[in-house]
Amino acid sequence: MAKKSTNTSNTAGTASAGKKRSLARRFNDSLTLKAVKTSTAKPLDKRTARRLERYRSELKTGKSPRGQGLTPLDVAMRIDELLTHGAKLADLRKLIKPRAAEFDQSALVDILKEMHPIYRYRADAYRFAGVSNEALLAAGIIEKLPARRGPKPVVKEVDSSKKGVAKKRGKAT
Repeated sequence: MAKKSTNTSNTAGTASAGKKRSLARRFNDSLTLKAVKTSTAKPLDKRTARRLERYRSELKTGKSPRGQGLTPLDVAMRIDELLTHGAKLADLRKLIKPRAAEFDQSALVDILKEMHPIYRYRADAYRFAGVSNEALLAAGIIEKLPARRGPKPVVKEVDSSKKGVAKKRGKAT
């Protein structure tokens, strides 16, 4: 019976070889443009990707898988989770419009002061749930009101002293 040789030079299956290959890929990517494209977005496992896709479809329909409507806390949780994994606000606004809700601001501020240290949602997640910027400011979640977006309206003054020159009709000579 022949003895099997134990060749220690073959390290393709060891953990250190896997680390070396991973390090080599990252090194190569960092010196090419691939690192710029993939450095911010971490690859998701299938389970997380499916969960995020389910959150998107629930936000679009406004209903949970059981057919019930989403509560404001459900909306805030799903928005915050999607933002954490790199979703853009513009894409989320296409799925769901921020809710407009009527509420007692002083009571809501007290609840937010108690709730925010526990949940730690982003301010945008609270906005999608229907919380106003003033309530977020009063609760201490944001430090100042966000700047108004878009260019300032420009009012053009019409100078009545200038008269337009009318074009002559007829043949050019």
